[in-house]
Amino acid sequence: MFKDLDKKAWIFIFIILLLGIFVRIYGYQDVGYWGDDMTTLPTGLLYFYPHTLFPGLLGQGEPILGNIIIASGCRLSGEDFSGVIEMQKAPMFYPGREILIGPALAKSDLYCHAPMYIGGILALLIISLLAILLLNKYAAIYSIIFFSFSPVLLKFSTWIHVDIFSYVFVWTGLIFLWLFYKDESKKIWREVLFFCLASLFFAFGFMTKLPNLIFVIFAFWIFWFFILFKKVGYI
Repeated sequence: MFKDLDKKAWIFIFIILLLGIFVRIYGYQDVGYWGDDMTTLPTGLLYFYPHTLFPGLLGQGEPILGNIIIASGCRLSGEDFSGVIEMQKAPMFYPGREILIGPALAKSDLYCHAPMYIGGILALLIISLLAILLLNKYAAIYSIIFFSFSPVLLKFSTWIHVDIFSYVFVWTGLIFLWLFYKDESKKIWREVLFFCLASLFFAFGFMTKLPNLIFVIFAFWIFWFFILFKKVGYI
């Protein structure tokens, strides 16, 4: 699986990943809150308090798994975010929310941002593994360098937004889907395990952002394609 990489390539990749992780956590104390935080954080925080409507309606009406992960970091701070209960009176109306949860957010800045840094590092490691599995040595190294220092990925690895968790789930699902497709052990349980894990992570991705439904459909398309061609003897 990794035979295309020699010792020097592994050392180089390790150094690049260390640098990629460093640029993600460097200056963490300078990263503050931004406008979308008043949609992302209340959506996840309301889940932990009594509510009479779907918490996703406090944001953009999307699934709330990613929001819950981020809000869990805020909750670890022990601060009182019960002000989100009042937001139910005006769902999808953002002005004035700062007054309700602003003081608690100011005191739990590190806790609220910690999930983003963890997600950013995980995303980098996962996409690097995917590159190594799918590409030859030089293409894999180029891809790892690109994703280590991509401005877009760096942004979503620090600023509070659910996209980074969407990447983590989808890329992990792609790894397991690839392992399912390339498995040569002739053991049915391994194929079933890899496909179930791929489907699970794609489902997590769908529970984070609605457009990720396409990956659930893609996984089952690959599954039936694989079964069909296996039966007729092409694979």
